[in-house]
Amino acid sequence: MARKDKKRYQKAMEDYTPPSDDEEDTKSKKTTKKKKDPNAPKAAKNPYTYFCQANRPKLLEKHPQASFTEIVSNMLELIVIFTLV
Repeated sequence: MARKDKKRYQKAMEDYTPPSDDEEDTKSKKTTKKKKDPNAPKAAKNPYTYFCQANRPKLLEKHPQASFTEIVSNMLELIVIFTLV
């Protein structure tokens, strides 16, 4: 089976001519990324963002040595408490 396939491959490669560099350039043109408009409106903030902006400084005062992950976990605990109340 492998010998037949090898013969078939060699026969096919005899007629094969690789594409030129010019043909490759015309086929694969990269699309340029559109520039972002600096005056475009920003996306709306969700309630979570407002909550974090309001309460993060308070948490940082209480726990000045806390890492980012500790602050985030404390924020989530506060959100759960406020949503259940």
